[in-house]
Amino acid sequence: MKLIPLTKGYSAMVDDADFDWINQWRWHARVTKYTTYAFRGIKENGKRTTVQMHRQILGLTERIVYADHKDGNGLNNTRENIRACTPSQNMMNKVPDTGSSSRFKGVHWHKEARKWCAIIVSDGVPRYIGVYENDEDAARWYNHFAKEYHKEFAKLNKVDPMFPSEKWTPKVLWAENTSGFRGVSFHKSKGRWRACIAFGGKHKHVGYFDSPIDAAKAYDHAA
Repeated sequence: MKLIPLTKGYSAMVDDADFDWINQWRWHARVTKYTTYAFRGIKENGKRTTVQMHRQILGLTERIVYADHKDGNGLNNTRENIRACTPSQNMMNKVPDTGSSSRFKGVHWHKEARKWCAIIVSDGVPRYIGVYENDEDAARWYNHFAKEYHKEFAKLNKVDPMFPSEKWTPKVLWAENTSGFRGVSFHKSKGRWRACIAFGGKHKHVGYFDSPIDAAKAYDHAA
């Protein structure tokens, strides 16, 4: 492994075999919210644009093909650490938002329940896992489902132990449908999410909502 000097005092890591090839260009550092990347300016079709170092190493030229750093470090451009991926796989490996109510990915504070809620997104669908007394338990259950749904792209929460010891029991909101929540579906003509609950052999309309989570909360209250 060797270091490629960047601007702003940064350096990028590359494999020895890639060093001479990559080091022929001048590289810059781009600091983002989550990490720092190495990039350089190029001229493409007569226009100035940029290319990121990790994409150059992988030979990615199509914009629709994303690239991912396994360890989340945008300056670790060794071939063992970088890989081509889809946009959804790239999101699976993202770190938690700094402005989130929890330090853990997939976990947030549920105001109504006054507990920590765990939700995982799979195939673009948010799937409710459950609410827990502390954020570490919620983080463990997120890890459990991230390993199942996200596989090698899973960004697991750093909590000890990493996974829950007990068997998962389905919660009232868990469902395999378009919304990811039981009793919630998208109403095409109204363009909103509908909550509906079955009671006494009949279906009771709960209401229409702007988001599936709001509709799920209403369903949960009715349930």
